[in-house]
Amino acid sequence: MENQRSRLSKIMLKNALVELLETKPINKITVYELCRSAQINRSTFYKYYGEPHDVLNEIINELLEETAKIVKTENDELSRLNAILTYLRNHRETVIRIIANMNEQKLISHIYGVPMLHENLYNLLENSEASIEKEYVKVFYHYGSFAIIRAWLNNGCIESPQEMTQIISSIK
Repeated sequence: MENQRSRLSKIMLKNALVELLETKPINKITVYELCRSAQINRSTFYKYYGEPHDVLNEIINELLEETAKIVKTENDELSRLNAILTYLRNHRETVIRIIANMNEQKLISHIYGVPMLHENLYNLLENSEASIEKEYVKVFYHYGSFAIIRAWLNNGCIESPQEMTQIISSIK
C-alpha cells in the first residue's frame, strides 16, 4: 500500500510530465528535467520509475482504468459512450498530450483492449448488416471513432458529448 508521500510524489511527477509534454515529445524529456519540473529528487523518481515513459504509461493506465469503471457503471452502450466522451472532455489537455506522444496503433490497441470497451464496441455493431465483414467493420470503427474523438478534442470539444455520441453511434 502506498503512503501519502509516495502518492504525492507520483502525482507531482505525472503533473510535471503532462506540462512538459505541452512543449516537447516524451522521447526528448529527461529524468533530470522531469524531476526539476516536479521539484522531486532523482532518487525519488528512480524509486518509482525507470524512465519518463514509465510515468506516461502509468498515466495512460490510470485513464484506461477510469474509462473501464465508467463503462461498468453505465447501463447501455450509448450512455457508456457518452460518459466516456464526458470524461475525455474533462481531461482534454492530458488526453491530447498523451495521444500526441504515443504510437497511434498502440494507443488504439490499449483503448479497445479494455474488455468492457471492446464489448461495448461489439454491442454497438451487433446490428451491423455486414456479418461476413464484421471484423473489418470493427477495425474501421476502432480507427474511425478514434479519429473522430481525436479531432473533437483537438477542436476544443465544441460539440457536446451527447452530440458526439450520436455522431459516432450513427456510423455503422
